[in-house]
Amino acid sequence: MLLTQLIISPVQNFLQNQGYYQSEVDGVYGSRTGTAVREFQEDQGLFADGIVGRQTWNAMLNFEAETEDTFIEEESDFESETDLDLGVE
Repeated sequence: MLLTQLIISPVQNFLQNQGYYQSEVDGVYGSRTGTAVREFQEDQGLFADGIVGRQTWNAMLNFEAETEDTFIEEESDFESETDLDLGVE
């Protein structure tokens, strides 16, 4: 699997789960993926250029974290937010 497929597939999965991307997750950044990224960016108040840069990536991570928070019970196994590894350095 190419490096770009390793990066694009999770983006497509995220966009598909949020209803922005209706095509097959194939790891290819084509026109449908670009359109889905731009729609997500617009909805998040970001510059809609179709590029998954730092701001868009952070918006996706924060969006997922907010969604997951609704399922986490008040008493968690995590001692602090630093215990969560979101893959961001």
